[in-house]
Amino acid sequence: MLAALLVGSPEEVAKKILFEHELFHNGRFMAQIRVGTLSHDRVIRAIEWLSIEVTPILRKVFGRRSAAGSGGSAAGRYNTGEPLNNWQVCAAT
Repeated sequence: MLAALLVGSPEEVAKKILFEHELFHNGRFMAQIRVGTLSHDRVIRAIEWLSIEVTPILRKVFGRRSAAGSGGSAAGRYNTGEPLNNWQVCAAT
């Protein structure tokens, strides 16, 4: 079962983000990393992990979908004029 929390391997996290994208057709993804009792180094490592490990997986998927065009499959809905393969991780500290 896919839960709202993004925990697991890079592939599992990417799968969860893609699942939400299929449901909501969102063109942006924003993660909130709760600092709480985490050290600054651990928060930075989590942000880096998203950008280094998860983002390349998403870029491959969205690059493939947008390159497919609107050839009768679900790929057409990803070609909205906005580059969906431009995933960014933003953090406010």
